Amino acid sequence: MIGSAVPYARRLRMAGCRLLLGQTFCQAAAVSRSTEWLPPTAVRDRQWDGVLEIVRAAREAGAPGAGRLDAGMTPGRFAEVPPLTREELRRAVGADASPRLRGMRRASGGSGGAGLAVPIDRGVYSWYMAGTWRGFSWWGVDIAQPAVLLLGHTARPPLHRLLGAVKDRAVGWHRVPVDVAFDARAAELLEAVNAPGPVALYGYPSAVDRLARAQRGHPHMLRRLKVIVLTGEPLYEFQRRRIEETFQCPVAEEYGMGELGSVAFECQERRLHISAETVFLEVVPDALSDGTSRAGRILATHLRNRVFPLIRYDTGDIGVMPGEGCPCGRGLPVLRVYGRADDRLTGPAGVAPAKPWLDRFFGLLPDSLQGSVRVVQDAPGALRLQIAPDAAAAAADPAAAARTAAAGVPGPAWTITVEERLLHRVPSGKLALFTRA
Repeated sequence: MIGSAVPYARRLRMAGCRLLLGQTFCQAAAVSRSTEWLPPTAVRDRQWDGVLEIVRAAREAGAPGAGRLDAGMTPGRFAEVPPLTREELRRAVGADASPRLRGMRRASGGSGGAGLAVPIDRGVYSWYMAGTWRGFSWWGVDIAQPAVLLLGHTARPPLHRLLGAVKDRAVGWHRVPVDVAFDARAAELLEAVNAPGPVALYGYPSAVDRLARAQRGHPHMLRRLKVIVLTGEPLYEFQRRRIEETFQCPVAEEYGMGELGSVAFECQERRLHISAETVFLEVVPDALSDGTSRAGRILATHLRNRVFPLIRYDTGDIGVMPGEGCPCGRGLPVLRVYGRADDRLTGPAGVAPAKPWLDRFFGLLPDSLQGSVRVVQDAPGALRLQIAPDAAAAAADPAAAARTAAAGVPGPAWTITVEERLLHRVPSGKLALFTRA
């Protein structure tokens, strides 16, 4: 009975995917499974073929930035094409009223600025789904097994919301919305998360971390998880540690965005592998690059979206592609993401990426304050620490957070203040632990 139930469930969900996404989903899943084990040189060759195809499609469609593209593109000439900025893309999306753009749109949550909805079709979305599902399979999660999503809502027309709900039901995803009331309701939401008997959680780091804190009072919950996949926000080391210790299962990071889908997924060796079948990434020098780490701005060319081609799109993120192999044996390129380009500390010693310092600072805080402190840079050399009132009341010395920050911040002569303040989520459900005023 049990042995036959799993294949039946898998067939049923695959049938649902084919119905909703079309045959492209099955093709994308098959290509994704085969590509990951190719040698790195073969992966690069396939990617360049994909770049040439999408450049041709962009020129034919008059896509944003198409005037910058040559007919006879070479890798060197491609690297000289000016990047497509988020603001240029927003203007192009708003100005283009072509009938071909009246279908599906994939919205970003706005963590890189104002929200943005890029036109796609079922085929493009199939590649999004294939990349995410391949990543889950690396952790032993099959399409026939239930998963719970802890994500927010983006604004969508009623028909798209209905289709999304049908898709979730077909693939066995159970959504627990992350909204402005999520943190206050975390303990009671454990029941909703536990009810479908999930083998995986997929959600924002801040939401899953809040659930982990609630779980400590309910040790009988969520005992069958194979993996927790975190996406949509910066992942801090204290969150990874607390989530893994509380749920007694591994954490994997997915790097992605609404405009591009699943860009990279973490393997068991804690390396992010790029979804090379879907996106071609470059890293170009940035003002924050130190000249030795090879870190820079991440540019993305989407290889599958012919509805609205994105060529050398500036994601607004900082990262590095080290060019190293991975002990897992996959030939997919490796990526390290350092966070948003705008997430930087400006002080007496100059400008530095905020993420490395934030990881150290949050890690040194007492457990009761981790996840309940937001760092705000008001001005160069000035930081304000916002501490949630309930966490401040539980802490032995909330003001000690300022001393901890002062001890690790780059350079001398920083002004650091502390205030009690509720940490509100934005409408998309995300919770920023670092902001610039």
